[in-house]
Amino acid sequence: MHLVSELAGATLAGRYRLAGRVAGGTGDIYLGQDSLLDRPVAVRVLPSRPSDGSAAEETWLAQAGAAARLSHPHVVTIFDWGCEDDGTCFMVLEHVPGVDLRDVLVTRGLLEPPSAAEIMLAVCDGLSAAHSMGVVHGAMRPESILIARHGTVKLTDFGLALPGSSGSGYDIAGLTASSRYLSPEQAAGHPATPASDIWTAGVVLAEALSGRPPTSEKVILPSKHIHRVPRALDDIVRRSCAVDPADRWPHVSDMVFALQRSLAASRRPPEPVESLVDEVSGGEEVPDIEAPRRPSRQDRDAQRRSRRLLLGVIAVILALVAGRALASVVLPQDVPVPKLVGLTRSAAVEKAESAGLGARVDSRKKDRNAPEGVVLSQDRPATLREGSTVGLVVSAGPPRVKMPLLIGLNLDDAQVQMDKFDMEPSRLSERYSTEPEGDIIEQVPAAGVKRAWGSDVELILSKGPPPTEIPSLDGAGAEQARTELKRGGFVPLLQEAYSDDVDEGDVIEIIPAPGTVAAFGSEVQIVVSAGPEFPELTVPDVRGLEVDPARDKLERAGFRVGVLEICDGGSEVVDTDPAGGGTANKGDLITLLVC
Repeated sequence: MHLVSELAGATLAGRYRLAGRVAGGTGDIYLGQDSLLDRPVAVRVLPSRPSDGSAAEETWLAQAGAAARLSHPHVVTIFDWGCEDDGTCFMVLEHVPGVDLRDVLVTRGLLEPPSAAEIMLAVCDGLSAAHSMGVVHGAMRPESILIARHGTVKLTDFGLALPGSSGSGYDIAGLTASSRYLSPEQAAGHPATPASDIWTAGVVLAEALSGRPPTSEKVILPSKHIHRVPRALDDIVRRSCAVDPADRWPHVSDMVFALQRSLAASRRPPEPVESLVDEVSGGEEVPDIEAPRRPSRQDRDAQRRSRRLLLGVIAVILALVAGRALASVVLPQDVPVPKLVGLTRSAAVEKAESAGLGARVDSRKKDRNAPEGVVLSQDRPATLREGSTVGLVVSAGPPRVKMPLLIGLNLDDAQVQMDKFDMEPSRLSERYSTEPEGDIIEQVPAAGVKRAWGSDVELILSKGPPPTEIPSLDGAGAEQARTELKRGGFVPLLQEAYSDDVDEGDVIEIIPAPGTVAAFGSEVQIVVSAGPEFPELTVPDVRGLEVDPARDKLERAGFRVGVLEICDGGSEVVDTDPAGGGTANKGDLITLLVC
């Protein structure tokens, strides 16, 4: 197989002629010319076949094909892809003259919040289109974000990560340059998912805002380093970089909407993106690609004349430079005044000195948003005489305020009070209490204690009363059982049932059973005896009575009555069945024997 350093001048797939190498990292990128369509292209030559062999190569080719179907203004178009017989794998890409986000961050250090939001809005818009087609990036970093000379932001490096891989199907050292942009689940060996892309987008946004690349799984909010980063962008980074993928934005389109809202709320418009390209490249144009040819004699003569002319021009320039250098030694020069706002005092002094100026602190003042020692404002004429001093106003830190009383409030109401002082709950915990569930029962610092504006607050919320065992109520009456259960924090419900064994009004059963642990306020059913369903009664003695009085007496006693004449013409009760004085169940039939 070819070594990538040998490929300048080579032709891939019989049509893509490679010129100069313009970038490295995820394989080498060459400027090239498509001889079939006569157009400039960028050709990414990958350092080796996928490390898993031919099966992984086929998977990569399929992934590259899926990525090639993407057509979006913020995604670099993939024109062609494949592998040569000698094992050289390549991707043919849209040629985007300009710089990448890494170039911008190396030159600038960081971006102003509106510019960072605008660039990441374009990136997330491209990711949203990819995710809608089932394509996951899986290998994004600042080098993957291109900024064209005319200002368009485009995302590249699609098709490099294999499905089911932790970032790439190629050797990690050769393709990703660093694993610090991998999501926690990718770093643990799990496949890249849309949630992984959301994590990486949040990490890149944080780096663009703070100028600090990620160093660990826990992403530090940009405002911890750069105080002017608005809370809206902090919140976007916080949610995008949640360790649990389920806690991130459900879809990258949600992150798009959040970035749009942040830009709409910004007091300052973003600077033109194309100005970043000019700042990095110094206004140089990307050269066109021409076929190498053998110079003619006329060309060689012209080159000699050009060299003589060039030597003359250089001599004049050197003379001018020498004159200017002498003047600069003798006379102090006007120098541009650098921007020092947002830097710490020591960093501001260092930056001023590097520009040939001094810096002094004219005053200090409290500021809600700036940590102590950060420069709030400065004397900023366009230029000053070399050796002059720039006056600074430095933050004395946030003002101190009395902690509000939060005990007795629910979390939503407490947040309203904390928002007045830009405070946030740093830790939430719960414990059992007689206070209503969800109410705050303790706060640290306590109410009335003075703390800096924007301090964190620790809150403890009530879980309500603890669960309790249902008491034993054997032999208790209904009212006693009701009282005991209410005292234990339960809600008693009465229900009657017949019982031959338990006296009427006493407790038959408790549901749930005594000894069961139940939550405060749970319903407990008390089953109370209504006595026997069919009680035994004494049969009255009605012998000697006429039929009607005897019938009336037995019915009033709770029995049914029947009549049996045992002799003709008689009307007196001579006996009963069962006999009087005996017992029978209520409702039983008593037969009168009449003669």
